[in-house]
Amino acid sequence: MMAREFKIGDVVELRSGGPAMTVMGNDDDEPPRFICSYFTDGKLTTLGFESAVLAMSPDKAPSQGLGGMIDTQQSGMIDGSRPS
Repeated sequence: MMAREFKIGDVVELRSGGPAMTVMGNDDDEPPRFICSYFTDGKLTTLGFESAVLAMSPDKAPSQGLGGMIDTQQSGMIDGSRPS
């Protein structure tokens, strides 16, 4: 299966369903993981997902407007925690 490509700012969701998430970047792992941020109960969560589990969301606009709020390339955030 060919890997999907997503751009920073794309709104995606898990293929199995879930909240709309904003693509914030990707890491250099093989296969690459896309860093996605979303809000749950008013709390910002940032996680990395392989492209095979993501799909473009039918909800094209981010519900909370994350626009550049997190620089994952600088912070190294993958699982929502900051490196020590």
